[in-house]
Amino acid sequence: CPAEYDLRYVHRLDRAGEDGEARRVGTAWHEAFRAMHSEEEHGQGKLNTLSAISRINECAPSMLWALKLTRLFVAHRWWWRKEDEELEVIRTEHQFDVEFEGYKFTGQIDGIVRAPDGRIGVIERKTAGEDIGVGAAYWDRMRMNVQVGLYALAVEPRPSFIMYDVVRKP
Repeated sequence: CPAEYDLRYVHRLDRAGEDGEARRVGTAWHEAFRAMHSEEEHGQGKLNTLSAISRINECAPSMLWALKLTRLFVAHRWWWRKEDEELEVIRTEHQFDVEFEGYKFTGQIDGIVRAPDGRIGVIERKTAGEDIGVGAAYWDRMRMNVQVGLYALAVEPRPSFIMYDVVRKP
């Protein structure tokens, strides 16, 4: 719905009663990755896990969430250690404006990466409070998600893959 998109993503308005804690948890998660890849803090291509953990502590909605997210982040980095060596991060939290079929869309892409074979791709990071296992209903919704389809229009050269990086919140 273009009107809902405009209110939610352009004007940053939430539906009444929407869970603010869930949003703050997701924001802390995204901020960790932004800090980890920040060029201001260190040289390009180097990962800064300590900056990421510090950012989690600043953004988490509570001390308990800061502890949970820190442990989750450390486990996540261990799991993705091979991809860290293979995928070159080109940009994180990439802001875009794109027009399609007479509508203007504004958004933010979590990550743009280059694979070892030179292909450009997009990483979409999510935190979920529901089942994300193989065959879960979550993935049916992601397949129909318009948001990542817009990314293909917003990135030049066009991405050849979109990789979901989804963690289940403890």
